[in-house]
Amino acid sequence: MSAPITAPAAPGRSRLLPTLLALLVGLLVLGAPSAALAHDRLLSSDPADGAQLETSPQTITLTFSATPLDVEPMARVTAEDGTVVFEGAPTIGDHTATVTLPSALPAGTTTVDWRVVSEDGHPIEGTFSFQVAQAPAPTDSASASAEPTTAAPSSATAAPSPSAETSSTSSQETTSGMSAGVLVAILAVIVVIVVIGIVVVVRGRRRRD
Repeated sequence: MSAPITAPAAPGRSRLLPTLLALLVGLLVLGAPSAALAHDRLLSSDPADGAQLETSPQTITLTFSATPLDVEPMARVTAEDGTVVFEGAPTIGDHTATVTLPSALPAGTTTVDWRVVSEDGHPIEGTFSFQVAQAPAPTDSASASAEPTTAAPSSATAAPSPSAETSSTSSQETTSGMSAGVLVAILAVIVVIVVIGIVVVVRGRRRRD
């Protein structure tokens, strides 16, 4: 008795599900770097990381691959001694975030910490540093504050002192006294002349009588 003849199994059906799973995993793996590359990234900074400057810059500019969102950007500029020179929101521009320093940086290493929101909505952050060789020169306000001290003696000299006022008053009183004395002397002379005249007239009448 011969064995029954069975139909052959459909080729490839048993391998279809593993193949689909492998393709799905491959797409996920290939898509992950694409999603990571979608984030903005820092292209450069001015001053650059590790730069050595003679004097302090007035601004610090970060340039990105795309314009960051103006959503709570943050920057912190710290001097070598730990003093925070700037902490706040940088100004967002075309592909840039700019920090305007309120004062000159001291000599030494300056560290810049930054955080912005990428164009795709993801926050990105980083840190870089640079060197400043010279300390800032004295400001004009310091020299201006010293000017009143030098000008004070001249103003004090120009103002009349109490002793000067007293001497001036005394001189005026002396002048007034001298004027009164001269007037009294003139009156006395006139009285004497009148008396002499009366005496002469009386004597003349007596001689006639």
